[in-house]
Amino acid sequence: MNRLIRFAVEHPIWTIVVTLALAVGFAFPIQHMTHETEFTEFLDDDDPIIVLMDEAEARYGRPWGIMVMLFNEDGVFNDTTLGKIERMSDEIDAIPGIKSVTTPLNSQTIVGTKMAISVRKAAPGGVAPRSAEDMEIFRTRVLGDENLVGGVISADGRAALINIELEVGADEHALTPQIISIVDANRGDGDVLHIYGDAYFDALMAEEMSSDTVFLFPLAILVMVVLLFASFLTIRGILLPIAIVLLSVIMAMGSMVLLGYPMTMVSFIAPVLLLAIGIADAIHVLNRYNEEIAKDLPKRDAILNTMQVMKGPVVMTSLTTAAGFLSLLTAFLLPQRQFGVITAIGVLAAMLFSLVLIPAVMSLLKKPRVRDLSKGLRPLTRILVRFEKVIIGHRKTVLIVALIIFGVMLAGIPGVRVETSNEEFLGRDHPAIRILTFVDEHFSGGMPISVEFDTGRRNGLQDPAVLNAMLDLEEFLLDNGVRKTFSLARLVRQMNQKFNADDPAFHVIPDDQRMVAQLLLLFSMQGGTLGDMALGDFSAGTVAGLYTMDSSEDVSNLAGAVQEYLDEHFPEGGGMQVRMIGATTLTDRLFTQMAQSQLIGLATTIVVVTILVMLLMGSVVAGLIAAIPLILTVTFSMGVMAYTGQPLDIMTLMVSVVAVGIGVDYSIHFISRFRSEYRKDRNAERSLQATIQTTGRGITYNALTVALGFFILIFASFKGIQTFGWQIALTMVVSALSTISIIPAILLLWQPKFLSKLPWKRES
Repeated sequence: MNRLIRFAVEHPIWTIVVTLALAVGFAFPIQHMTHETEFTEFLDDDDPIIVLMDEAEARYGRPWGIMVMLFNEDGVFNDTTLGKIERMSDEIDAIPGIKSVTTPLNSQTIVGTKMAISVRKAAPGGVAPRSAEDMEIFRTRVLGDENLVGGVISADGRAALINIELEVGADEHALTPQIISIVDANRGDGDVLHIYGDAYFDALMAEEMSSDTVFLFPLAILVMVVLLFASFLTIRGILLPIAIVLLSVIMAMGSMVLLGYPMTMVSFIAPVLLLAIGIADAIHVLNRYNEEIAKDLPKRDAILNTMQVMKGPVVMTSLTTAAGFLSLLTAFLLPQRQFGVITAIGVLAAMLFSLVLIPAVMSLLKKPRVRDLSKGLRPLTRILVRFEKVIIGHRKTVLIVALIIFGVMLAGIPGVRVETSNEEFLGRDHPAIRILTFVDEHFSGGMPISVEFDTGRRNGLQDPAVLNAMLDLEEFLLDNGVRKTFSLARLVRQMNQKFNADDPAFHVIPDDQRMVAQLLLLFSMQGGTLGDMALGDFSAGTVAGLYTMDSSEDVSNLAGAVQEYLDEHFPEGGGMQVRMIGATTLTDRLFTQMAQSQLIGLATTIVVVTILVMLLMGSVVAGLIAAIPLILTVTFSMGVMAYTGQPLDIMTLMVSVVAVGIGVDYSIHFISRFRSEYRKDRNAERSLQATIQTTGRGITYNALTVALGFFILIFASFKGIQTFGWQIALTMVVSALSTISIIPAILLLWQPKFLSKLPWKRES
């Protein structure tokens, strides 16, 4: 490292040219960056749930593909609205890759008389009624069919739904813009139109992520500029740190593309994050350089002295911060792991540029004018000196107060809840959530649950015992919050009643399997379609349901109750495989794994960071002391979440890990400087005063910079990002405050032996 620094000082032009060339090389791939917001892509491809969902899609297709919903305050049963539904469904059905389009007009209904039974479209030919008489017949038929109400028509007749099923393997993201174009062309005439679908939400969120980045990144730079000016009062003191962090952002974003990582709702905050934390090394190096210049040393000696003293703390803090982010590799969700890798790359890039680019640029610039630190103190430094005098006089009280705060916050942690719902992350007022709310209010709910019955034999689903078992499960689902269910059993029961002149006594599954087969044959001969209710050979099928997702905990409770029911009624080895498939299993897995992932990741981060500090500082005690503010900060953060009702979600899960990764910098810089001062005359109080006037000031400015840098995330479009921003800002304040209060109190009370030992070996 010393050779690299000397090269930068002796060959500054070459150093700058190589740095810029490296930046250009990593900037080029950024133009090819992709976006990903679909939760199914947040798990590994070989995750059991993803494998199960892929298998289910291959067997049954994607019945819940894209939906277009219409709302008319006066009701949808009018010429204009129904004509619009007919026109849109025809245009959408003509798009390649669309398997089927189901509307209130072409939904199949079963009509039975004493002489015959037929399966027909709700509107003859699937065409909107033309006369008032036909309109009333259609209205009565649709609102009187239990299969359609809550499915394609609302109970009050004011909302209708167009369900678009895609062919297996069809690209939803390529088809959605075509559907949006058709929908946009049909807006107006008193009808409110909504689109519901993963690809539509993905496009919406990708657009918001891009706009947030364009807005927040320059805002973060502006905040940095203001704070850097307040800290250094020089142009170079502003431009150099900004250049460092911009280069580190370019390295990180370029690496993300080269590694094949997409931009996600997690990683899109990485540029702002790196801007906030990457500036730390530059601040500390420039502060030390100003100290050396104040000694009236020649410029070259001042640069080399600065880098000789600072390379150790800078390397240590960068390695521990990178290790903290890399601990996210233990996270359950793929975006969090990717976020950990790219931020670690950015942190290490900032370290390298701080150690090489700063001395190179300083070698080219004139020697700055720096006020002698002995001739009066700046306002912030005076405040810090007074603060440390309080610490010196009340060192035991400081530790007692810290212990009380720790205990209070620790007691609240069991109350922290986990939440994976879209509403919690996006916010109730987000357009996507308003659409989900519309689905919940007017239809049976936007959350599907699906249970597969696989008999393993041809025509196995025609067995009355199997069909009755499916009906029993449906009743269980309806008793446990599911609003509507669909299955082959329900169809057979309805067919049996219609076949017997609509006699309610026949609203049951026939006892004879041959009768079941005849009913299903009649249904197919009349043009009826089974959709995903059963495979063509009737060996397997599904019981599907719809419900509202109030919280991920409710979803997990439902999944647990259903699984318990399945374990009891369909044990393994019973000859038939019955299992849950689909979105509910995914949400349940996210809910159950996220908390565990948080604990493992956090424990890993603290342990790895502490061990690294021990190794780099050559002292077990130093590592343990450095870890104390981190543990207090994490406990404080989790306690605040518990007491304010903020849940752990995909973003807040990372608050503690990020807080540890950044906060350890403060501990290392403070302990390193204190030890350096203590070795001069073994006087702890004078060492503290010298440390607080130099490194303490740097830590304070750094904490303010990071806190304000993250705080601007409250202007993000997503509630989860907003919460992440203010929580990180809060933890940075707590972390810095803990560092300049608890660590001094401990060092003053016990004056551990590692203070007298030589730090890392210096090279000449």
